[in-house]
Amino acid sequence: MGKINLKKIVREEVARLQTVKVESDFPEDYVRLNMNENFFVEPEVISGLIIDACKEFDYRRYPDNLAGLAVRAISRFLGVEESMVYVGNGLDEVMNTLFRTYLRRGSKVLIVEPTFGMYSYFTNLYGGELKTVLLNPDFSLNVEQIIEQSKDEISLVIVCSPNNPTGNQFPRDDLKRILEIDALVVLDEAYVQFADYSMIDDVWNYENLAVMRTFSKVFGLAGIRCGYLVSNPEVIEYMNRATPPFHVNQLTQLIVKKALSMWSYFEGKVKEVIEERERLRKALAGLDGIKVYPSKTNFILVKIVKEGVTPRILKKKLMERKILIRDVSDKPLLSDCIRITVGKPEHNELLVSALEKCLES
Repeated sequence: MGKINLKKIVREEVARLQTVKVESDFPEDYVRLNMNENFFVEPEVISGLIIDACKEFDYRRYPDNLAGLAVRAISRFLGVEESMVYVGNGLDEVMNTLFRTYLRRGSKVLIVEPTFGMYSYFTNLYGGELKTVLLNPDFSLNVEQIIEQSKDEISLVIVCSPNNPTGNQFPRDDLKRILEIDALVVLDEAYVQFADYSMIDDVWNYENLAVMRTFSKVFGLAGIRCGYLVSNPEVIEYMNRATPPFHVNQLTQLIVKKALSMWSYFEGKVKEVIEERERLRKALAGLDGIKVYPSKTNFILVKIVKEGVTPRILKKKLMERKILIRDVSDKPLLSDCIRITVGKPEHNELLVSALEKCLES
């Protein structure tokens, strides 16, 4: 039997990585408030989109190359040129292509912490050097420090706004100051429809701006896997060169096209999420032992201030009641924090009641 020592041929960067583990495999009767999924979108609406899409294409044929069908639909929806849009299988694949295209081994990537963990993952995967700037204690951007750090030949600057997991949106003026940096500035707007404004129109004014979005949050299509990036055509052209043909299946592309044509429905669901978010914030603020932060997303950051209760303990107690939340205490500035997705009203009522009991015990 042939043998092989894989350690001799595996890339060093891969050998050093840990497998990304996500807590998503739980029975259906668990209340999932840990993944920032959008359960306000009715499942029958999504099912209808899928059924309609299935009737419209021949499964024997290859999909549109470079996700052309989805690119055309997104460009019309946003009012940008098709050459300014890149589409991938979820935002993770978009980031993978972005880093594969623009990160050389040893190149520097600047991120602000605490933030979404996949930025550092892809930096390490492609052999980049990670540089971090902490948010201020109130979670605002330390713009001066970002500008100072960027003097060290930065290739990519990644900013998530609204930020995950803090939930706040950074001021437009702060982001514009960062755009003066001589680097490709990537703005992750995965949650932007729950917030006050978008920077997507600024791609016309800043050649170094790339804006990322996803269909997982507002559209409730996390299981479909589709994300996209909008930037100047040259940025997109290089990413296309690093992309194999037929990488996004035709069913996903058709579902995206149909979902965008129903924007008024999804816009209504956004309003419902925001209303329920504020109701949940008030309910959580009424509990002893926690501090609740403002949010411009579909989740809420909560700090545990009761002595003797840790995020790990609270997560375990809630899991025993079949309620899932995210422990984010491993991130800088968030040592006592948990993140809670805004669920449907009945789910949030269960959560608040369970939280009250857990904090009392």
